[in-house]
Amino acid sequence: MDQVEREEQAAAKAGLPVINQPAAGFPFTVDAITTIPHQAQFNPLKYVQGLAAAIAGENCLLFEGTKVINVEDGEPCVVHTQQGTVIARQVVMATHTPKGVYAMHTAMEPYREYALAVRLKGELPAPGVYWHVRQMQHYSVRPYSNEQGNYLLVLGEAHKVGHQEHNEKNFLKLEQYLTKRFAVDHIVYNWAAQNYKPADTLPYIGTSPLQKNTYIATGFAADGLAWGTVSAMINSNAIMGRENPWADFFDPKRFTPVASAPKFLKENIGVAVHLIKDHLFYSQTDQLSELKA
Repeated sequence: MDQVEREEQAAAKAGLPVINQPAAGFPFTVDAITTIPHQAQFNPLKYVQGLAAAIAGENCLLFEGTKVINVEDGEPCVVHTQQGTVIARQVVMATHTPKGVYAMHTAMEPYREYALAVRLKGELPAPGVYWHVRQMQHYSVRPYSNEQGNYLLVLGEAHKVGHQEHNEKNFLKLEQYLTKRFAVDHIVYNWAAQNYKPADTLPYIGTSPLQKNTYIATGFAADGLAWGTVSAMINSNAIMGRENPWADFFDPKRFTPVASAPKFLKENIGVAVHLIKDHLFYSQTDQLSELKA
């Protein structure tokens, strides 16, 4: 309930319309709710396909299936790929995590989240994105329709990558979550995705302390559509020498010990424990010997 109330306060402070009553057709029974109306949903694949079609041309070349091996910062920058090299005045690495060695690597951790798309026996709930917060988990539920029919999507059961050996139970928990609340006919799709979460919750957008012409955009957690657009605004302004009022908040060179400390300590203590354990007890395992060259 505290988290829901904080969301309501933050939304109101940002000037968004906030209602603490459920919308018509709300599918859950809950103790506290924040409703933010007039939001948009759109298909991200069609969005990037439309964007690519709009910008491709003489001044914008698009290359798919081209793996970047290394990026050299300089004047100019050099991008090494499997097929050849690219020379550029500036480079933007809009990646899950930057290539190379960066300080923010120690402040970001990869998390995996699971998803199901199901058919219901009855009608879909009212359009919307429902974030259902329950103890240590939160689920994202949303209806979706296309030419193939109507689906209900649920995402959740997130965990830090490498901390669960058997992931089948995550899908099972999602299925149990849905069947308890909806008349599920059958599961159509299941999948999983990973994202990087920064220690102080804000992405890293801009240049690192040791680079001048290589810009990064990383740490979006699971909100790439929103933060990708913000990154485009901030980095394009920086490249063109324009001021951006938000740049300092997302600067990769920022120092935010109060906001970052709890998550930073928790995540890196976990790394240290595994490092020490693996080093001390390496001789007691033969699992690595089973790997072929």
